[in-house]
Amino acid sequence: MSEYINNQTKRQEALKQVIRQLHDGRTVDEVKAQFAELLEDVGATEIAQLEQALISEGLPETEVKRLCDVHVAVFRESLEAEAKPESLPGHPVHTFLAENAAAAKVLDELGAALEALKASPGLATLGQARQALAKMREYEKHYLRKENILFPYLEKHDFRGPSAVMWAIHDDVRADWKALAALLERGPAGGPAALKDEVNRLYLSMSTAVREMFFKEQNILHPAALEKLSLEEWAAVRAQEAEIG
Repeated sequence: MSEYINNQTKRQEALKQVIRQLHDGRTVDEVKAQFAELLEDVGATEIAQLEQALISEGLPETEVKRLCDVHVAVFRESLEAEAKPESLPGHPVHTFLAENAAAAKVLDELGAALEALKASPGLATLGQARQALAKMREYEKHYLRKENILFPYLEKHDFRGPSAVMWAIHDDVRADWKALAALLERGPAGGPAALKDEVNRLYLSMSTAVREMFFKEQNILHPAALEKLSLEEWAAVRAQEAEIG
């Protein structure tokens, strides 16, 4: 452990030297040539920590701000190669994306099972439809983690509107799940024709909302969350996931 700490300390001092030389007037190309090996795997968090350390040691904050773009230019190749948080297994956004991909397949399975039920009503097809719906409803945990873990952290950063809208859509999906489950349990009052109509209506309503939520999460919720939440907050989100499942 002490060897690791010593190596990390040496690395940090070497990286500070990179930034100091930039502030002394050396060009980006000159610094990159001298420190090529050191610059291969520097991440965004490490750069931020270096800048803060230099400020703490007396480098004016205005000077750091003035050359911020130059710092990024030196570390650009490393930053571009850095794995995005959402690509790392265990990161909550990675988990959300993986669950969406799995849910999309289950949604297709449910659609196929309902089509089979409509084409040939019977105990076998009814059982398959019920089983597929039960599997789909396991996705409820995804919504619960958003609502009870992620949304409160976003609200601390004044990200409220989209969260409220998404929660309302979750409730609509839950209502469709419940209605479809009841329909498959008791059957429609109007016989096979009514069964087809109700199945079509509920599945279309539910599947459309679920698929559109995939898009909203990937293009609105996740980018906003990745921008606003700190590493410590993401760690806290991750730590609470097991409480819901």
